[in-house]
Amino acid sequence: ERAIGVMMWLCKYKAALPRFVMYLKTSYDEDLLTEEAVRAWFAAAATPEVVLAHVPSDDKVVVTTAEVATMRKSAEMFVQWLDQQGEESEEEGSGSEEEEEED
Repeated sequence: ERAIGVMMWLCKYKAALPRFVMYLKTSYDEDLLTEEAVRAWFAAAATPEVVLAHVPSDDKVVVTTAEVATMRKSAEMFVQWLDQQGEESEEEGSGSEEEEEED
């Protein structure tokens, strides 16, 4: 969660909030973030105050609860994609088990 908090702060600092989900997915694709970390952040972001505990802050750059909500909203499709990937993996796994039983 700390890594995602830093990413949130950086997006705010660079005025790049719309790019947050792209950075999130890229970090996941490059194995810098686990699926579990993304899901934990997404669940925690439903209560922005919880997530803000992991976001660095200084006098010049402060991520607001509204911005957390915006970033969470932008990540919804990515989390849905993770859900679909998980479902496809489960289907592939159960299909190969059935084939093995038939042999």
